[in-house]
Amino acid sequence: VPDATGARGDVVLGYDRLAGYDDPKDRPYFGAIVGRVANRIARARFTVDGETHTLVANNGPNCLHGGSKGFDRAWWTPEVFEDGTGVRLTHVSNDGDEGFPGTVKVAVTYTVRANDRTGTDAALATEMVASANRATPVSLAQHSYFNLAGHDSGLTIGDHRIKLRCSAYTPVDDVMIPTGEVKDVTDTEFDLRGGPGETRDYGVQIGGNMPAGDPEGFDHNFVHDAHVDGDDTVRVLAQVWEPTSGRNMTVASNAPGVQFYTGNW
Repeated sequence: VPDATGARGDVVLGYDRLAGYDDPKDRPYFGAIVGRVANRIARARFTVDGETHTLVANNGPNCLHGGSKGFDRAWWTPEVFEDGTGVRLTHVSNDGDEGFPGTVKVAVTYTVRANDRTGTDAALATEMVASANRATPVSLAQHSYFNLAGHDSGLTIGDHRIKLRCSAYTPVDDVMIPTGEVKDVTDTEFDLRGGPGETRDYGVQIGGNMPAGDPEGFDHNFVHDAHVDGDDTVRVLAQVWEPTSGRNMTVASNAPGVQFYTGNW
């Protein structure tokens, strides 16, 4: 991605070799598609249609990102677009996979195209589609880590400015499970709304707002102000700007919330 001077840099963290992604001892989920269910399922169990299913607990008492062998550990089938603008990945998760019921077929498509909002800047679009042959939870996520200064710049994300269009967040307990409360961010370190308008300079410095505790940092779901139930319109919910390089990123989604994670572990 070019910076303000046109110099290109790698802004996504990852390994130099394929083996790094398959190392069971090191699992930051770099660039992964995570599922069947991204984030944590409390106590590694759930009930659907009157039946309780016990999952693999791989994060303390909880099931994280689908279990010990989630979708990040799967070998996906790729299909590259003839024009080189994208790739489609497919995977089949069989009944009983990590304790989840039903067979699930998943397709994830990545495309690079002109930004629909400006018609000029490039945009990376991700579309995730899943189908199942019985009732089962599916909640997929794309798990890339971004450093807009460049992964080899020597700079952290502490100086990045962020603006979340979110007036509330969902607090978590001591094992990172939401308590069920939806809490106003006003006058807290979770107020990342910045100033008014679209200007990226109004963002909040990430390093100056890190929550204390264990872990020290953000790993929280924020509630999107503009989301409307039943409306699939894609709307901007986050903007990030890195002042040294001048690079910026806008995130748009039709989801009701966004998980903001600063890589605290």
